[in-house]
Amino acid sequence: MAQRDLINRSLAPAREAGEKAQERLEALINDLRKTAEDQAEQARQMAEDLVERSRKNNEKLLKAIDAEIRSRLSSVGVATKEDIARLERKIEALSKATGAKTAAKKTTKKTAKKAAAKKAAAKTSSR
Repeated sequence: MAQRDLINRSLAPAREAGEKAQERLEALINDLRKTAEDQAEQARQMAEDLVERSRKNNEKLLKAIDAEIRSRLSSVGVATKEDIARLERKIEALSKATGAKTAAKKTTKKTAKKAAAKKAAAKTSSR
C-alpha cells in the first residue's frame, strides 16, 4: 500500500499536468472554433453585400443604357410609343369627324335625289 501511495503521489503531478494540458487544448480548440464561426459569418455577410452591390450596379447600368438608347432614338427622330398613341388618338378623332361629315353628305345626297325624283315624277304626271 505504501508503494501505491508513493506511485500515486509521484504520478499526481503528471496527471495534473496532463489535465491542465487537456484543458488548455480544449480552450484552444474552442477559441479556434469561435474564430472559424466568426470568419464564416463575416464571409457570408461579405457575400451578401457583394450580391447587393452587384444588383444595384446592374440596375444603374440598365438605366444608363436605357437613357442612352432613348437619347439616340430621339436624336434620330424615331417615334416613341407615346408619339404613336397620340397620333392614333388624332386619327381616330378625325375619322369620327369625317365619318359624321360623310354620313351627313350621304343623307343630303339621298334627300336631294328623292327631291329630284319627286320633281321629275311631278313633271311627268302634270304633262
